[in-house]
Amino acid sequence: MNLEAIIGPRPESLGAEVNRLVASVEADHYAIMGDDVQPYTLHWDLALDRTEQDLTCWALQHPEQPPDYPIVSKYWIKACGGRVFTDRFPFWFDDRWLAEVGILVYGRLPPALPIGLHAHKTRTQRMRDLPLWLEYYGVLEPERVAQAQEIADWLFALGRLGKQGFIKDKRLEQLEDMRRFHAAYTAEALRILAPLHDLAPPDPAYLRAKVRAEAHLHRMKAA
Repeated sequence: MNLEAIIGPRPESLGAEVNRLVASVEADHYAIMGDDVQPYTLHWDLALDRTEQDLTCWALQHPEQPPDYPIVSKYWIKACGGRVFTDRFPFWFDDRWLAEVGILVYGRLPPALPIGLHAHKTRTQRMRDLPLWLEYYGVLEPERVAQAQEIADWLFALGRLGKQGFIKDKRLEQLEDMRRFHAAYTAEALRILAPLHDLAPPDPAYLRAKVRAEAHLHRMKAA
């Protein structure tokens, strides 16, 4: 097994570290997993060869839970300019961003591969200032739409997407469904999860990410 490690200070954004790892190795598929996840389905990697879509997800053990942990192909990486995630968010929102872009490109949520996982969900130590991050995420919607259009054009040119263009009524309907789900989930997080975050003072990397987000949000409001 080829291993590539990046060792250094705690980053402002997990997404940026994922992008660095992706850029360090060539592969057909990139499976984005945390250190609290372990696949236990035999020959799970062979299932990747049977997928036709360039953005898929693991299927969690419990069917009532939505699929999590994205898998992207080398074609998706190429269409994204070598990246998987944004580099703006300290927690949560990179996954949500990718799912929304996937809906715009394909017209549905990423399909779930039947791969059993042992996932130990831990508290999110950087889950702070949720109103700020929700507002910041919301105002960046035009950027997600533009990214989805660029990805769709790339995949169509590569013969990986059947039809050029992407924003259709059905796709927007599914996008609204996902936004309603996330709004309800976020309200529940504010009520239940927020008191469970790390009560220690925020780390310097988080504070730098927050200052950067606040400055960007201010510039966008002023424009």
